[in-house]
Amino acid sequence: MADTSREQATITGIINGTNIALAMIVHELNAKGVISKEVLASQLERAAQEAGRNRPAGELRVDLLMFRNLAKLLRKPTPRPDGWTPAVIEGGLSGDKDDQNSD
Repeated sequence: MADTSREQATITGIINGTNIALAMIVHELNAKGVISKEVLASQLERAAQEAGRNRPAGELRVDLLMFRNLAKLLRKPTPRPDGWTPAVIEGGLSGDKDDQNSD
């Protein structure tokens, strides 16, 4: 018997990775004025909504999930040009309270 949870996790990872890559490309094209990420996000949401109306009850449409997820990614703020956003981790990375950073 196949391990469906592992297969589903693999497929989910592929879908998420694909959407992240597509969002990065669209963010870049948006920054260069080639395409509007807001317009594309709206088009993806409309297409998913329209196609979702005609699907049988209980049918999973992975393509529609991808459209909705990509639209959400496109609505997030454009990443910084250097690709790095600083983050503060409350309490640091270490679990020891007595441990001091010596860097």
